[in-house]
Amino acid sequence: MVQAAQKAVQINPTNYAPVQHLSSVIPGFVALSEHIAVVTTKYWGAQGISLTVGFLDGPEAALRSRILQHMNAWNTTANVLFVETLGQAQVRIARQDGPNGGFWSFLGTDILSIEADQPTMNLEGFTMDTPESEFHRVVRHETGHTMGFPHEHMRQELVDKIDPEKAITGLSVKKNSADASGGLGNEGGADTVLEFSRGELTRITLNHPASDS
Repeated sequence: MVQAAQKAVQINPTNYAPVQHLSSVIPGFVALSEHIAVVTTKYWGAQGISLTVGFLDGPEAALRSRILQHMNAWNTTANVLFVETLGQAQVRIARQDGPNGGFWSFLGTDILSIEADQPTMNLEGFTMDTPESEFHRVVRHETGHTMGFPHEHMRQELVDKIDPEKAITGLSVKKNSADASGGLGNEGGADTVLEFSRGELTRITLNHPASDS
């Protein structure tokens, strides 16, 4: 983790998080390398980037081209280019299921710290029969992570818009209401419903107080 953070800063110095400034407001605080690594961002930089792409399970040419087309949809608004290679690729796409299945991607410059024979992105089950809407939704989303973007809801300027009282009311899911509806849209019914106490929800929301905007 620390080495990946150092690489991110080497590639793009603006990734550095100056957490040592906390010592001015938290007496005795010492910024360890682990602290810095956790909050280091993983963006490639304003200069733009061209990344090579490889496919680990040998999908057909039409599928490879279709995935690349959606990855490169980003270059209409960003200085980025994804190019397929038969050699050692920086972005390595798998379609595996099981414990490592699902849809995911490592974040930005972190892909350079992943073992060369391991995927940096996974698109479980994608074939030419996958609906176009899923290519648009999933491939472009995961490509955004490869570019260094975290999930939108993690942006501080969005978190700051949370109204604590409304969030507490909205997230207070009661088990009896879930029982009445047979759960929240899953086969497990109410057994998998998460219940939050008011204190827990208060900590979640008040850690990021609502702004005036």
